[in-house]
Amino acid sequence: MTTEPIKLFISYSHDSSEHDREVLLLSERLRVNGIDACIDQYAPYPKEGWPRWMERRIAEADRVAMVCTPTYRRRVEGDEEPGIGKGVCWEANLIYNDLYQTRQTTAKYIPILLAGGSEDDVPRALQGHSFHRVHTDEGYWDFYRRLTDQPPVRPGPLGDAQRLPSLTPIPEPRLDTATPPEQARKFFISYSRGDPNDENLARFLHSELTASGHQAFIDISMRAGSNWVQAILERIEWCDRLVVLLSERSMRSEMMVQEVRLAHQQSERYGHPIILPVRVGYFGRLEYELHHYLGNTQYVGWQDDGDSRRVLNAVLAGAGTDDENDAPATEDASGAEAEERRHPASARDTREAIVPDRPIGVNDPYYLEREQDRVVLDLAERDSQTLVIKGPHQTGKSSLLLGYLSRAREAGKQLAFVDFKIFSQADLSSYPSLLTRFAQILVRRLRLDIQLPAIDSQFAMFNFMETALLPALQGPTVLAFDDADRILGQPYQLDFFTMLRAWHEYINSPLQPDWEGLDLALVISTEPYLLIPTSHRSPFTVGRRIETHAFDADECRALDSRYSGVLEGEQQERLWRLLRGHPYLTRLAYYRLTAPDRIGIEQLEECAHLDDGPFGDHLRSLLVRLHETSGSEHDLLSAMKQAIRTGAVVDKDAYYRLYGAGLVTRNEERIDPANLLYARYFRSAL
Repeated sequence: MTTEPIKLFISYSHDSSEHDREVLLLSERLRVNGIDACIDQYAPYPKEGWPRWMERRIAEADRVAMVCTPTYRRRVEGDEEPGIGKGVCWEANLIYNDLYQTRQTTAKYIPILLAGGSEDDVPRALQGHSFHRVHTDEGYWDFYRRLTDQPPVRPGPLGDAQRLPSLTPIPEPRLDTATPPEQARKFFISYSRGDPNDENLARFLHSELTASGHQAFIDISMRAGSNWVQAILERIEWCDRLVVLLSERSMRSEMMVQEVRLAHQQSERYGHPIILPVRVGYFGRLEYELHHYLGNTQYVGWQDDGDSRRVLNAVLAGAGTDDENDAPATEDASGAEAEERRHPASARDTREAIVPDRPIGVNDPYYLEREQDRVVLDLAERDSQTLVIKGPHQTGKSSLLLGYLSRAREAGKQLAFVDFKIFSQADLSSYPSLLTRFAQILVRRLRLDIQLPAIDSQFAMFNFMETALLPALQGPTVLAFDDADRILGQPYQLDFFTMLRAWHEYINSPLQPDWEGLDLALVISTEPYLLIPTSHRSPFTVGRRIETHAFDADECRALDSRYSGVLEGEQQERLWRLLRGHPYLTRLAYYRLTAPDRIGIEQLEECAHLDDGPFGDHLRSLLVRLHETSGSEHDLLSAMKQAIRTGAVVDKDAYYRLYGAGLVTRNEERIDPANLLYARYFRSAL
């Protein structure tokens, strides 16, 4: 605790006499509690004049409290009309000079709010830093603790440093086993950053492949940003082989999934690259989307350094060497699975909804049940319903759908779950190919023993439904469609969604008894009008519509209690300001704060926007997604740059796509990044 009295200068705008009195009362309370607070009301007629008086007070002060209001922010940022608020404008010049020109830290300047104040009133230069609502008793004492350096929690005793596996340097290439140029291959090595085993094996493969006369790409030591993203995209197009290192850590890597997805799409179009999976000490269940791409691909297993050369030989041979059925049964072993459950998945695994007659796993001790959950559970027990779940990416849509399907199965309904995410480019290439694949999945999911005719038109699809599929149903049935956004941009999107709208109307028509007892459930992220602009032909404007959203401050506090109250009140507010309640990122933050290699809230805030920070994998994946659209009809990269720099997006369609991706939000007339984390990262990366 500080022994000398803290000198505090309080900077504020004279908004009203009531506001002046609130500032005076705050100053007096601080003085009673030993803080040498100073405001201009104590010196109404300074001998040296106001400019010199303010300059001296700011220079002598240990801390400067900035009472933030709309008027204060306007005057501080130079947006006030000339001649108005000269005093606070002069103070602003002094403060901003201290912040920018002399490179002083912001620790001296503390934003505070009185009753009715909003964090939007904080000047831009200090947004993202901690502020205090001093009109509440809790907020006042938090402010007081900060002034007097009395944190509520002191660190515990320091333990011994843990010895971790070291990273091996990439050795110089050996030239004695060179491959003839005409037989040389081009390898892209995909791995998860931060895992020593992954990185060491990646370095070894890079070195040995290069020494053998092949070309190999690895992104170790490359910083994220436009150049890094361009290199990733170009090298995936360039390579003959994508070597993907699958470890427990990579099962949680959005960037890993992104690279495999890009390679898979590239392979579908052009026949390369061949994807070669390597299991790095992990033989459990693959991540949901990775399972779709790699589940039937033979792999090679690695347990320790003694296996590295065997892995290299298998990679050079272009095929795996291990039998999936003979792999060690580690998926259900010890604490690894429990630890995995604590780490939130970037996308909900919907495989449980595919397997008939198996309970759908929806229990999650960290899942927050909200009013929308109760609505969909009630709807699942009724017949002839249409449910539309809409919301930005990673806001809980799939969790809602799984809860709905679980309750529907408990109610005795059959389920046919169709995930458009796993449709191939060939499946989507034409309307007949889409309808054919669509019908095949419905028949397989419902386990119907019926002959599938050629479905080459919308009429053929209706005929198949009414003459074959519906008569074969044994009772109430749910047809559920996830990731319907995949149909966006296809030339037949209007026809397909008009068909689903017609199904809804048939279900609710007494003139169509064959359709009675059928339920529809659709999940989308994109604004529905982009999918189908005419509301009377859209399936997204009927039935019960649920929109998912970010957690509010109360819900974040409830989530904190699930993690045994790891954050204090003011710390919870700081986390909420950083992430704005983004459900996945908030869960990920709590994982980082409570995992065995936990970090503190200060470190999390400081490193949040860094490439290798606690959210780095997620942020890099988003950056790659934006770059994929560069130069296309819907250039979201340019739209995001525009939003960052100007607070506007000219193309309304681009705004809705960015909103559906969870990247931006609308604040009155401004388009802003969805949270402070995205603002910091994309301002740097773009």
